[in-house]
Amino acid sequence: MSVQLERSPGLGRNELLLATVRHVWLPHLVGLTLLVLFILGLFHQTLWSIVDKWANAETYAHGFFIVPISAWLIWRRREALLKIVPRPDAWAVPIMVALGFVWILGELATVELVQQYAVVAMLITSVWLVAGPRLVRACGFPLFFLLLAVPFGYFLVPSLMQFTADWAITLVRLSGVPVYREGLTFTLPTGTWSVIEACSGLRYLIASFTLGCLYAYLIYRSWGRRALFVLASIVVPIIANGLRAYLIVMIGHLSSMRLATGIDHIIYGWVFFGMVMLILFWIGGFWREDTADTKEYPDRVGGFREYPLDSATLGGKWSAMVRMAMLIGLVAILLAAVPFYVTHVKSSQARATGAGLALPAELRGWRTQAKPFVEWAPHYTGLTEARAQSYVSSAGPIGLYVGLYRDQEEGAELIAWENEIVFNKHTSRGKWYRVAEWQRSIRLTNGQALTVPVTRITNDERYLDVWHWYWVAGQFTASKLVAKALTLGARLMARFDAAALVTVYVPVDQSEPDPQQKVLAFIQEALPAIEQNLTAAVGG
Repeated sequence: MSVQLERSPGLGRNELLLATVRHVWLPHLVGLTLLVLFILGLFHQTLWSIVDKWANAETYAHGFFIVPISAWLIWRRREALLKIVPRPDAWAVPIMVALGFVWILGELATVELVQQYAVVAMLITSVWLVAGPRLVRACGFPLFFLLLAVPFGYFLVPSLMQFTADWAITLVRLSGVPVYREGLTFTLPTGTWSVIEACSGLRYLIASFTLGCLYAYLIYRSWGRRALFVLASIVVPIIANGLRAYLIVMIGHLSSMRLATGIDHIIYGWVFFGMVMLILFWIGGFWREDTADTKEYPDRVGGFREYPLDSATLGGKWSAMVRMAMLIGLVAILLAAVPFYVTHVKSSQARATGAGLALPAELRGWRTQAKPFVEWAPHYTGLTEARAQSYVSSAGPIGLYVGLYRDQEEGAELIAWENEIVFNKHTSRGKWYRVAEWQRSIRLTNGQALTVPVTRITNDERYLDVWHWYWVAGQFTASKLVAKALTLGARLMARFDAAALVTVYVPVDQSEPDPQQKVLAFIQEALPAIEQNLTAAVGG
């Protein structure tokens, strides 16, 4: 029957397509829809966190377009995809289980980005499970393009801000204009500028990378040209953002700060970015490859007889449907256990029940001061308790700040993107901002050395050197990654995950530009009492 149907002169193109969808693809599309809806419902909080970033962070607003673009890319290749016989593949099951485990790790370590990538990867793997690896290869880019919907890259902001400041200041000096720099703030004869988060160029970089990937896929066929263009879409906006900052500063300088200091600052930036992208695409067009690769684009060749509507395909339809249903049911059962396991781990986790947080009152060679020598505190949100104390000796004043998270949870955790010594998102003159950062080594109570960051900050009236490190589940570390790993390990072992920020800060003046020895002496004297008080505060 199928052979006659294939070769029947009265069967048109659209009729054959509809018959293929109805007899071959419809059960698999239904199965895929059910599996996707199950994943969306099971991990709805993770998916909502992605949409929330799209809606509330301009940097990631492009995420609303990723799914429609991916759907369009798949739709434009529908004839080629319909020629593939969908075959459910059991090898996708362990991948789905592994992604569920990755989601668990992200949940226990409170790393939202890991959870988001895990769920999106589950959706992609669903296609593999229902239709097989051949279909995934045939529409690989549209599927993996979905990964760009995950809000990614915020960790690049400090590095991008630093590069933008370096690039802009270098170009200003080459232009013959004197510049005085303090960290990310620099002063010209006509005014003062600061490189803040919005100046980092992250939104330009992400927009350029997303458009660059799409452009390279549509215009080029060879992987070499695609890779080169994507690389250009990363490098060009970073350099262009530094040039943009330079041009805005020079416009403000040459106009005596009448231009490029308000909304026109943002307008100039987007206009310049648009011009850069147009030039990048125009240059990239000189090497476009309009001739399709028949292996990659089989819809450009062949006739109707290549559609899989034959007796063998129809005969195996029911066995494929049964196999697909069994695999979907197995995956649903295994994934459904994921949130229950997380709930079990959290419910069995030990809770901190110690006394209130206290700071050392008696230190050899140091006495406490009732009045703090400076009004400053690190920008850490969701703290359970925080204590600050000023001390003084013959060497001068010094400050100690300890912020405690007794039981970490989402929105109240030690390592979070908004937790910083100074929060530069809305930095302006008159507020504390970062000037420089370096590293120093301190000696822990167990004799081990710990390298900690030292940040010099200022509010334009005075300078502070801030030494800080972390205490997590009973251990000291200065690494954010290690702090996250210690939190995860504590939760997996059902131990308390209490954590704290320990900060020592000291004023800097002309007579003592580097008070390192004073700080080291204070830390050596205070650290045993700090560790003892933290342990007591969490009931350890």
